[in-house]
Amino acid sequence: MWQRIHFTKNNIKWSLIIVGGIVIAFCIMVIVYSAYNNYIITQSLTKNDGDYVVLVHGLARTSLSMQIMGVHLAKQGYKVINITYPSTNDTIEQLTIQYLKPEIEKAYQDKTKKINMVTHSMGAILVRYLLSIEPIEQLDKVVMIAPPNRGSVLADELIQGREKYVEGFALPQLSTSEHSFVNTLPQPDYTVGVIAGKYDKKVSVDRTTLDTMTAFIIVPRHHTWIVNAKEVIDATIQFLDHGTFSSQ
Repeated sequence: MWQRIHFTKNNIKWSLIIVGGIVIAFCIMVIVYSAYNNYIITQSLTKNDGDYVVLVHGLARTSLSMQIMGVHLAKQGYKVINITYPSTNDTIEQLTIQYLKPEIEKAYQDKTKKINMVTHSMGAILVRYLLSIEPIEQLDKVVMIAPPNRGSVLADELIQGREKYVEGFALPQLSTSEHSFVNTLPQPDYTVGVIAGKYDKKVSVDRTTLDTMTAFIIVPRHHTWIVNAKEVIDATIQFLDHGTFSSQ
C-alpha cells in the first residue's frame, strides 16, 4: 500500500515536471517567434523600398497583436511601423498626441514615400482623431478593421455603473451616444476601407461604417483575432495596393 502511494506521488511529481517543461518550451517558442517577427518588421524600414504602413492596435492590446499583419505587409515590400501605446491609461486625445503622433514622426523618415494606416478596433479612432487635427500630406490609404466608428454597445455596457472607474479614459469616448467623442469626429476626407466581422460581439457590423468610406466588406470573423485572419490580411493588402477589396 505504501509503495503504491509512493509510486503515485512520483508519478505526479514527474507529470508536473513534464508539464512544466512543455509550458517553458512553449513560452520560449513564442518569445523566439515574436522576436523573429519583430526583426522582419523592423528591418522593413531600412530594407524595403515600398511605401510606409503604420499599424495601430486596439483597446487593451499591444503591437504584438498586429505582428502577423505586419510581417505579411513587410514581405509585400512595405516599410512597416508597428506602434504600441498604453491604450487603457488615458483618453484618445492624449494617447494620440503622446504616442501615436511622435512614433510616426520618428519612424517616417523618407518623405518621398506615401504613408498608409492599418488599424484594429479603437486604433481607428486614434487615427481619425490624428488626421482631423493634423492631416498628413503624403497620406495614401487607411484600412480600418472592426472599428467602432459609431461607438460600441459593449462600451455602453462596461461603462454603466462604473463611471468613477473609467472617467478620464478612452472607454467612455467609444459609447454609442450621439454626443460621444467617436460620434462627433468629422467624417474622413481620405481613402478608407472598412472590414467588419460578421460575428463581432464587441463592434457590430452597423457600428463600423462611415458615411465617406471608399470600400466595405464583411468577413465571417469575431473581434479579437480578426486582424490575423488570412482573408483579412489579403483584403488589406489588396486595398493598399489597389484601393479596393475586390480582386477584379
